[in-house]
Amino acid sequence: MKRRRPTAGKRVRVRFALTDPANVALSIERLGKRGGSAETEVANRDAPAGVGEISWTGKLDGRKAKPGTYRLSVTASAEDTSAASSIQAKLVRRKKR
Repeated sequence: MKRRRPTAGKRVRVRFALTDPANVALSIERLGKRGGSAETEVANRDAPAGVGEISWTGKLDGRKAKPGTYRLSVTASAEDTSAASSIQAKLVRRKKR
């Protein structure tokens, strides 16, 4: 099965699982040959226990994100506890048909 890569400037959804209710934040960092950009928080919300989803509009500073490699970090915080996980995603430019 062919895995589709996220398209630059389009919504990206990240799934997560929580054992308890928590505040969930999604941060984005563009990775590059000259070092990464500053991490930017793009979503933040309270979530119940269980499987959930948080999304990024595909925009940074009000503009569509450019094609490239990004680190998406999800951080869940509740009372005195915090846990984080991150993935790398390559955003591509889709060819016009």
